[in-house]
Amino acid sequence: MNKFPENLISQHPLAISIVVWRAVDPLFPLVDDLLENTGGEFHIYIHDNGNPPKVAKRIAVLGSEKITVSRSERNLGFGSAHNLIAGTIPEDTVCFLNPDMRVMPDWNVLPLRILLSDPWIGAVGPFIHNTAWYFTELEWIPYINGSCIFMRTKTARELGP
Repeated sequence: MNKFPENLISQHPLAISIVVWRAVDPLFPLVDDLLENTGGEFHIYIHDNGNPPKVAKRIAVLGSEKITVSRSERNLGFGSAHNLIAGTIPEDTVCFLNPDMRVMPDWNVLPLRILLSDPWIGAVGPFIHNTAWYFTELEWIPYINGSCIFMRTKTARELGP
């Protein structure tokens, strides 16, 4: 693997896009993990995808300087809600992440380094094993699991709606 500049990650802020519908309880430990374990500059975007008002209130309280919460009155669908986020973010890289994931320290550093290592790479995903996922080395896998996808924002917008 190529040698990467130490400040590479700080030069490319990461948007973390999370779409929530129904199962809201796993979101809270994920947000705690992200705030504690994400390396470099990042911002979390959470979209409440048409949840009932009681659930929507639980999600809304997460809004802060590092977290933007948006809401649609009806379920837009998983992909459409992520496309909505990708269409508005200023960051040049984005991670589409399921709300029931957990992350380890610096979970985003290696995938971003891989993504940014070559302008022809538009998307990167982790190897997922049962409920634990991780990057250990660059592995070429013929598909990317939809539960965690790192992309250049430009690529996401080109593939979006």
